[in-house]
Amino acid sequence: MKSKNIYVAVASLCMILACSVALFADDIIVMRNGDVINGKVTEITLTEIKYKKASNPDGPTYTAAHADVLAINYENGEKETFEAQANQSVPSSEVVTIEPVLDQDSIDAINREFIQRYSQEYFKFADKPKDKKAKAGIGQYRVMDNSVVTDGVIRIYYIPMGNVSEADFRTKNTLMYGSSTPLPVIMNLTDHIIYVDLENTFIRNNGKATPLYTPSTTISSSGKTTGGAVNLGSVTGALGVGGAVGTLANGVNVGGSSSNSTTTVTYSQRIVPIPPKSNYQMEYRLPVDHMVSIGTNCTVGETIYFEPDNSPHQMGLYLTYGLDEGMTQTSVLEQNFYLWKVIGLNRGWFANTVNLSHLTDISTEAICVVSGDFQKR
Repeated sequence: MKSKNIYVAVASLCMILACSVALFADDIIVMRNGDVINGKVTEITLTEIKYKKASNPDGPTYTAAHADVLAINYENGEKETFEAQANQSVPSSEVVTIEPVLDQDSIDAINREFIQRYSQEYFKFADKPKDKKAKAGIGQYRVMDNSVVTDGVIRIYYIPMGNVSEADFRTKNTLMYGSSTPLPVIMNLTDHIIYVDLENTFIRNNGKATPLYTPSTTISSSGKTTGGAVNLGSVTGALGVGGAVGTLANGVNVGGSSSNSTTTVTYSQRIVPIPPKSNYQMEYRLPVDHMVSIGTNCTVGETIYFEPDNSPHQMGLYLTYGLDEGMTQTSVLEQNFYLWKVIGLNRGWFANTVNLSHLTDISTEAICVVSGDFQKR
């Protein structure tokens, strides 16, 4: 009887071990949102992972995109990690196409009007120039002929900003040093969402191109909180997923938490969606330089003109946008400006003002810069 009980106990133990082996023989798929899936991976393609769920091995085959999967821990002990990629290959049948809202004649007319608008001459010296060294001045920027503000899908406008307003020009004989700094605004002309790629969008300043996206994080902490939480670092640590993926996952929390302190990590946004028939006001202005030196001396009333190849200052916007969030196909619009002319003036009553009393054709239509030192340095 005793030996029979031992036999039953041994048999039961074997069954438990067999069930345990079966239970832990699954492939473990760790998703980027914190989910953990037990199943059997059946196929891995260039873009997807196909698997059967452990709870229904004879059931349907499920798929998950590479971008949604953090790692796989296979039943034989091997591990495989997946990096999120911004540009996933898209089958030709899924390529997004958007027809321009404007016809080519309208596109050409808008681009010509933009060039003409910023190529007119403003700020003329009405009196006879004086043989006196200018101690201040006003400069006007001009747009280059290769500039494009619309392709029929989007259109770029420029809003005058800065400390030079029409009220200043119209009501005062003097003006504080400063500039009329243009702020780009992007209008989506279509009925579809378009996406601006800030990593491949640049502000140009005298040959230096600065991208509008810099990977960064903002970290803030608060007091004690309660609630459930899944930390991917804990999951990957338990599964033995190390390396760069494990390190990355250690900083990602999904859900709430129960601790004395909560850390929130906010990443800067690289891809900016613009809804249909909507606009996006950029956070960066063109870098009008009120400290630029023209490289020569200038007298009061003297007007000095420049060409693009010898202008002391150039600036511009290089905008990249796409028709899908993965940026599988992109378009570029580019506008470039250069300091076209400078008029030498006297200072006003105060050291940081410019006397405008001798100027005519004053307009805030122009991109201008008011400076106390255009002289050679």
